[in-house]
Amino acid sequence: MPFTQRNWTNVWQDTRIGDEPLNRLNVKDYPIVLTDDGAIDEKWLIKFTSSSQFELYGQTLGFVLKTDTLQDLAPINPSTKKPYFTIPKQAFGADTPWSVQEVVRFNTWGTLLPVWVICAVQPSADNPKGSDGYTQVLFGDTTEI
Repeated sequence: MPFTQRNWTNVWQDTRIGDEPLNRLNVKDYPIVLTDDGAIDEKWLIKFTSSSQFELYGQTLGFVLKTDTLQDLAPINPSTKKPYFTIPKQAFGADTPWSVQEVVRFNTWGTLLPVWVICAVQPSADNPKGSDGYTQVLFGDTTEI
């Protein structure tokens, strides 16, 4: 669940640090949209640089982009050419302007699982014949809804 802070403390904590600002991201009426072909495991930070402009950072990605509240926020995952997530512009609200240095923090989780590589060697009294080698096979599945 997204939360807001008055300023960024350089701590990627999953709870607010300090007082809550007046503004909140309205994800109840305008939810964040994730897709299985774009989302990744990441901690995100939206840092306002003016009442309508902000920068987007990821804990592992670093700086992602600079944009504004006048358009949907849909940063593109370069690996899949799909958005990491989409936040409708209406979620930023229009009643109270955002203050410089206010931040929104939230996390996303992707559907990609870690890859494991395993090598199995069968015990045998026979001397090996030929050369060693292996075959790597990757299996995956996804469902579009």
